[in-house]
Amino acid sequence: MVALALVVVFAAWGWRVAPITINEDRLVANLVAKGLLDGGTYSAGDLVKVDEALRASRDEALCIPLDLRSEIVIRLALVEAQIGLGDGAAAERYLGAAEASVARALACDPNMSMAWIALAWTEFARTDFTPRAADFIRMSMKTGPYEGFSVGRRVQLLLDALPKLTDQDMRDLLADQIRVLMNNELYTLLAFNYVRSEDPERRFLADVFATGSEVQQTKIAAAVWRSGEDIELPLAPARGSRPWN
Repeated sequence: MVALALVVVFAAWGWRVAPITINEDRLVANLVAKGLLDGGTYSAGDLVKVDEALRASRDEALCIPLDLRSEIVIRLALVEAQIGLGDGAAAERYLGAAEASVARALACDPNMSMAWIALAWTEFARTDFTPRAADFIRMSMKTGPYEGFSVGRRVQLLLDALPKLTDQDMRDLLADQIRVLMNNELYTLLAFNYVRSEDPERRFLADVFATGSEVQQTKIAAAVWRSGEDIELPLAPARGSRPWN
C-alpha cells in the first residue's frame, strides 16, 4: 500500500478543493491532533472514537490539507498506542489506515512534509530502514526541513535506524535535526530520546549535545536527570543525588 502513495500523487489534479464549512468531527480531530503535537496525551479509546467519527464524516473527494494532517497525526498515534497495548492486529489495522491517509495527503499536497516523514515511518515499520525510506526522509527535508512534527519524527526514526545508517549524509542529517531541537530549546524531547535509547544511539546523542553551548548542555543534562537518568556533558555541571533516591 505504501508504494501506491507515489502513484496517487500524480493523480492530484482529480481532487477538488472544498469550500470552508464547519464540520464538528473534523474540528474535533483538528483539536486532538493539535493537542498531540503540543505534547498532550489521549487514551487509545478516545483516539479510536475520533478516528471512527472521521471515517464516517469524510468526503474522499475533498482536498483539505489541515484535515489530512490531522488524520495522519491521529492514526500514527493510534498505531503507537496499540503497539503499547500489545495489540498487534489493531496496530496493523491502523498502520494501514495511516498509509491510506498519507497517500491521500500527498495526492492533495505533494509538498506536505509531514506526509513524507509519515511515509518514511510506515515504510520503516513495514520493512525496516530501506533506501526507499531514506528517500522519503530526504523528500520530507526538501519540503519542510524545520517543520516541527517532521523534525521530531526524523530524529526518532533515524535514531531507531542508526545501526543501519551506512550513508554519512543520513548521519549528518540526524545530527543537524538534533541541533534544530536544541536551538528550539526542546530539551524535554531531547531527554526523552536519550532516555528511551541505548548505545550506540546514546553515544551519538551525547556527541551532538556536546557541541552545544553551556546553557544548552546544562538544560539537556537537567532534563535527562529529571527523567531519572544521568548524562555527562563537558560543559554541564555535575548533579547531586535525586531527592527520591
